[in-house]
Amino acid sequence: MKTKLSHLFIIVLAVFLFSCIALLPVATADQITVVGQKWLPFIGEPGTQATGFMTEVVRSIFEKEGHKVEFIQVPQKRANKYLRKGKYDILLGIDKNDAPDFIYPEEELGTIEDAFFIKRNGTWRFNGIESLKNVSVGILHDSSFGGHRSEFLNKHLESGEIKTLSASGHFRRMMKMLLKQRLDVIIETPQVVRWGLKVFDIDESEIEYRGSVGTERPIHVAFSPAKPKSEAHAETFSKGIVQMRENGELKAILDKYNQKDWKPTKGKVMDISYVEPFAPISLDPPVPTDIVSFIMIDQIYDGLVRYKDESTSIEPALAVAWEARDNDLTWIFSLRRGVKFHDGTIFNAKAVLDSFNRQIDPAHPFYRSGFSYAGFTFKNIKKVEAIGDYSIKISLEKPYAPFLYNMAMPAARIISPAALKKYKGKLDKNPVGTGPFIFQSWDENNQLLLARNKHYYMGAPFIRNLKFSQEKDSEKIIEGMKTGKYNVCGMVDSEQKETVDSTSGLGIFMAPVMRINYMMMNTEKKPFDNPLVRRAINFAINKPVLVNEVFKGFSMPAKTPLPPSMWGYNKWLKDFEYSPKLAKILLARANLEKGFEMELLLIQGDENEHIARIIKKNLASINVKVKIKTTPRKTYFPAVKNGLHHAALGNWIGDNGDPDNFLYVLFDYDNAVKGKATNRAFYKNDELHEILIKAQRISSRAARTELYEQAQAIIHADAPWVCLYHSHLVVGRRDGIRSVIPHPTGIIRFYRAWIDN
Repeated sequence: MKTKLSHLFIIVLAVFLFSCIALLPVATADQITVVGQKWLPFIGEPGTQATGFMTEVVRSIFEKEGHKVEFIQVPQKRANKYLRKGKYDILLGIDKNDAPDFIYPEEELGTIEDAFFIKRNGTWRFNGIESLKNVSVGILHDSSFGGHRSEFLNKHLESGEIKTLSASGHFRRMMKMLLKQRLDVIIETPQVVRWGLKVFDIDESEIEYRGSVGTERPIHVAFSPAKPKSEAHAETFSKGIVQMRENGELKAILDKYNQKDWKPTKGKVMDISYVEPFAPISLDPPVPTDIVSFIMIDQIYDGLVRYKDESTSIEPALAVAWEARDNDLTWIFSLRRGVKFHDGTIFNAKAVLDSFNRQIDPAHPFYRSGFSYAGFTFKNIKKVEAIGDYSIKISLEKPYAPFLYNMAMPAARIISPAALKKYKGKLDKNPVGTGPFIFQSWDENNQLLLARNKHYYMGAPFIRNLKFSQEKDSEKIIEGMKTGKYNVCGMVDSEQKETVDSTSGLGIFMAPVMRINYMMMNTEKKPFDNPLVRRAINFAINKPVLVNEVFKGFSMPAKTPLPPSMWGYNKWLKDFEYSPKLAKILLARANLEKGFEMELLLIQGDENEHIARIIKKNLASINVKVKIKTTPRKTYFPAVKNGLHHAALGNWIGDNGDPDNFLYVLFDYDNAVKGKATNRAFYKNDELHEILIKAQRISSRAARTELYEQAQAIIHADAPWVCLYHSHLVVGRRDGIRSVIPHPTGIIRFYRAWIDN
């Protein structure tokens, strides 16, 4: 009897427990709604059976986890709106800058850039917005990723600088128009072009890449901030991408759509060897003024803030947040925690104080007055002080609109306090920062070696070593690129750029640069103290011929000191036309009918000397005799800073993306001080000074733009310069070099670079 009762008890207990379990919530697979913005090759082409790689990657990751996945195509603005509200779960192919409040995984979903393509063997080359005048341009409006392309085109369409735009709705139709030469050029991403050539079986040898707008940049999958499981889904996505990359599944999907992976496989050993004709002067951030030093400094050091990869907009670096108070007179920076310098020293507020005060506080033990950029970078700064170990307060004497942008400049990079003490403030060849690469050596042949910083807070670089070499002979640079001795080169002249661009196995990265090349006339020396003479010189120089002959389509004639890619550019100004007749009339009015003699100073180099010969020939036609004087860089700069020149060739690359950095720095009488002059025409105009100072003290971009347009008109009328040309930053590369970033400031970034074999 007892046995029967015990069996009955067990049965009843089992039924009870089963019932309890049945009442518990059951983990079910999510229904995930993925929205795409009709971009090729990510989602596919509307109206066709052609799909894109994003849909396959996302489906593979989430269906393996048991989720049901539904894809919907909607316009970009609606997709962003509904994801934010939680109507959708996932958005494919987005730029973080467009929606920073979304939830993003660690892993991206690809890379993208906007590039120019022409029919094979065509002669058109992008060398500034002027090169798009009077040509037929094709673009897919429904694939304007991240607004970059639309922003670029809309800006110039509104100004009338692009005369013809032919918009095609589908890739296949647009490509046919290009091949039949009904379009001269298309603006499209290489990823889209590779996708379209494969899907529609178009011969890729029929088209040719010709430069880019901006740089290669990551694209993302975003998760709704309103969905409770978004954080978990973002983690699932990142783990899934890593797993697909390691097991080869990602490559199989990308191959199907003629795409390339956007990161190297784990454990791949890669070195980049970068070469150019010039060597850095110093690796102590506030010391040099040359772009080669700045390129190296950018690899080793960080500042409180940094310029974004594709622009001079500001984003966090060693400061994670900041705010302006007291009508922009007080700035508070919250510093990043957990960062170490390359020597192991902890980054904190003291490091910022030492790096800044050695340049601006005479009481600092390592202070000296000769730092080249201190006066400009720290202009109007009254005091820098710590308010805790991880907070900095900077007080300004008066509101100064460019202040935050200046904080991203090389002179504002943060140095290890221990290194400052160890090397007694002399860090020319002993740099210690927090950047993506760690200094290893600099030998007597100007060979520099930098190694990957495995603990870099933005993620360790993919490449193991970054090697820098100086090679003065440009032909040896090209030969080294062909043989693989070097795989990236910079600052070669136009003939070499053309050679790299047209050589199989080599190519270029190209980005608009905030640069002006000019001939300055010393207005303190006769006859250049007379504006009539200066205008005559402007009329006598044939800039279009000079640019075409010397630069092979990689530069464009300049009419103002400010590049047309920058805000504040005065598009209404009419350039000096080439007219020796008008030049002679002006010289006659200045009582110089018989002309005069002048000396033209320039840095040694084939390109500079070629320009000087053309200028000499042009001016000979108005009876101005030019004596060309070449000099090394180390003697050129002291000469022009002290006003020892009569006229000189010069160039300026913008430091911070603000027009003030061109117009105030190069033309205001504040900067015409002998010995440290950046206004090397020693030009002085009271009205211009008032305008430029006013523009520094207001924050409205619209109001500042109006003031800078007025400033350019005054400079144009007084003509202290001949504005010769604007050029692009062109970086040569071997095939397979990925994600090298040519920046608008002239810097070249390698922290995301890798080699795709």
